[in-house]
Parts: sequence; C-alpha cells; structure tokens
Amino acid sequence: MFVRSIWLQDFLSFNASPALWLNPGLTVITGPNGAGKSNLARSLDVARAVLAPHDHPDSGRLDLYQEAGFDGASEFTVKLDMVLDQPWEQDLVRTHVQSAHLTSGPGRSQQAADSFERSLDWLVADSLAPLMTGTLVIKYRTTAVRQWAAYWEFADQDSGATWHAVLVDDQGIDQLRPGDAGKLERAAGGVRFADWLMQSKPQEAAELDFRVAMRIAKDQPVDFSVRSSQADQIPASVRELAITLGITPGDRSFSFRQVMNLVIQRGIVLTDNRRLPLQRRFPLSELSGPVDLRDGAAVGGEIFRLKNGDAADKGRFRQIQSTFKSLTGRDLDVQARPADDGEAALIIEPTVAGQHAERLIELSGAGMQEALVLSTLLRGTPGRITVLDEPAVNLEPTVQRRLVSKVRGPGQYLVITHSADLVPFDDPDDLKRIVRLAPGASGTHVRQPDYDDPGTREQFRQLR
Repeated sequence: MFVRSIWLQDFLSFNASPALWLNPGLTVITGPNGAGKSNLARSLDVARAVLAPHDHPDSGRLDLYQEAGFDGASEFTVKLDMVLDQPWEQDLVRTHVQSAHLTSGPGRSQQAADSFERSLDWLVADSLAPLMTGTLVIKYRTTAVRQWAAYWEFADQDSGATWHAVLVDDQGIDQLRPGDAGKLERAAGGVRFADWLMQSKPQEAAELDFRVAMRIAKDQPVDFSVRSSQADQIPASVRELAITLGITPGDRSFSFRQVMNLVIQRGIVLTDNRRLPLQRRFPLSELSGPVDLRDGAAVGGEIFRLKNGDAADKGRFRQIQSTFKSLTGRDLDVQARPADDGEAALIIEPTVAGQHAERLIELSGAGMQEALVLSTLLRGTPGRITVLDEPAVNLEPTVQRRLVSKVRGPGQYLVITHSADLVPFDDPDDLKRIVRLAPGASGTHVRQPDYDDPGTREQFRQLR
C-alpha cells in the first residue's frame, strides 16, 4: 500500500484545504503548535477505526471521532488516495473477485468449480488494474441512519468510468455502484457479480474483462460479496480467502470491507505524540500476538515475543537490536521472570548495556526508552506507512540526525516534528519532503511549494 495523498474536509482543524501529497520514503510535517499536524495521523486512525470489525479495539475510537467536525460541523470527509502496490494485496483482491464470481454464478458441480479455479485465463490480464488504485472515502453524517460510511472509489483511466465499492453505509450492502462515492444514493438490489462480468465477454472471447464491465454497465449496482458456495464443498479460493482474513473457514460469507480492513491494518502504523511508562507485567495471553505500540508502553512485551518466536520473529528481534545499536551505540536485550502473584504472567524488562554494566532501560533515561520504541517501529517494510508523531522529544540532536537516515524507506514514513534536526537537508530533492502546516481563521493551511524552480534550488544551497 502506498498513500499518495490525504484530503480532509471539515475534519478537526481542516476546513477545506488542498490535498497533502506524500512522498515515497520520507515526508516531514512541520508547523507551530495547534496547526493540525497530529490531525493528519488522526485521519489515518479514523480510517482504521471505521473499517475495523465491531469487536476490534480500533472500532472503539469511533465514539471519540463523532466530535471531530470542524467548528462543530455535523458532517466531515476523509479521503486517502492509495495504490495497492504489494503483491499480497493484489493477490487478495484477485482472490476476492474470483470467489465473488464463483459463488454468485449458476450452480456448478464440485468438479466444474475446481476446473474453473485452476484456470488462469478466465479474466483478461491486468483486468483488475482499476481496483488496485483508488481513494478510500470516509464520511461521517450526524443525521444518517448509520452515521459512518466508507467507500473504495476507483476509475478506469482509459474510459473515465468511475465506480465505488461500498464498504460501510446505512444500508449495509456490499455492492459495486457506478459513479463516485459523493452521490450516496440508495441502491436497492443489485445484479449478480457473475452476470455483471459476463456482459464484458463477446461471444467469441474466452475471457472476462472487469474494465469492460465498468464501461458497459453504467447504471447497475452489483452484488460484490462472497456468498455461500453452491458447490458441494467450499471452493479453494473461498478457503484461501477465509484463511488470509483470519476467519473460520466454515463461515463462507465475506465482504470487500474485510479485504480493505486487512490492507489498512497491515499497512498503517501509528504512534501517539506522548509516551506512557513502560509496562512490566504481561499476562501470557497478551503475548500470543503483536502488541499495540501506539503509546510505547508495551514495547517490552513485543521484543520479548519476537526474541522467543519463530525464525522470522527472531530475525526481526535482531533487526531491532541492530537499529538500536546504530541509534544509541548501545546493546539491547530483554529479560523475563515469572510474576510473583501466582498469575499466568511474566515480568519483562528490556535492558541496555552501559559503559560499565547492563542495566534496565527504565534506569537509562527517557532517550533510551524512545530509541527502543523507535527501533521496534522502524521496520523498513514496503507497503507500510509509519506515522511518527513528535519522536524527537527525548532524543539528543545526534540521535535525531541518525534517525533521519532510518526513515527514508523502504516504505513510507510520515514524521511530525518541531525539531530542525529531523528535517532532511542532504539533497535538493529533500525540499519536496517538507510540508509546513499553518493555522488560520478558516482552518489549517497546507504549504507545499513547487521546488522544481531553479531559483528555489539555489535557495536550498544557501540554506544548507
């Protein structure tokens, strides 16, 4: 996933401003207090919360965002312009399309269903390209039956045909609908996905074409869910989709919302602009999977889990140690012992090797704790956007400069800071990585000049 831009209307401090364009690698957001820098991170957070299942911790923050309208506005919109550029994301979308097509068509014998799934030429090559680039649209309306709505809006660049996939709205219908997501018309019913795709197939052709279907069916809503299979057994593509989404294979009903939720949950890493004291006691149940590192409190549990996990986890732990060493010059480790209260819990304590002995990182200063959290967050993984909100508060300037080299990619980093030491000045193109926000009576203003002008590049030389 690559986030190309963020556009906000009536959301927190943003009234109606130009889109904020993000760079590959690093984008630095600067500006005075109250300018709205942290609100950019919250725009990504609200997208995660809207798409999350109702029993997911992220969804609980929606109550907070009901009050996020600019100057008391009863409606607001968040738009994230994105590209699903990772192979696993594209495979996931294709599997959903294949499963939706297979389970919405006429009944097939198991043998016929298996034969269809083994065929690789049922869809024109690159036919799903429009679905891979689009805009995630989040809307809140106080007066709506269901106040939150979410859509994946995409277009065929050749014909200009625009469609949107309904992820969340007041009808709860998992559909493809023609037109942009701003119209919000009610659309009862919908044709079967298999029938919709079949319109794109000339009689003499052997393949279906998603883009042609977009151009032909300009006024038909389409059912885009994966229904219970009509075959004797669960088709392989449906089983694969269930496993990837973490759903019990016996539950054979899936929505495109679940697909986009997985993309967003894996692709967005958020931090708060404050750190809580390190958590030391961890029930064993908390260590069964990745922990939330948003406020940094549980970082000890995460590095302990990685150190004692499988080969991939152990490799990740060694990466964290290496990053910590490059930032601080110190060696990182973690120790644990059973809790003395009789419960199934561990006391976990990260340690750092000092000049004379190993000591607890809690006794090594706030800068060491911040370096530990950052080392755990900085994965350098393509397809992720990591938001670091004021990471420099407890870091000395030398460590801040080292940090800049760590957040240039792979993957995207959105660094929100007041510190000049986190502003990159190594290359003239670094000017394009710097965005300044300014407060105003009409809301936050985004300052993102065109730095291709030769005179501006000469200014950069003088600034260095």
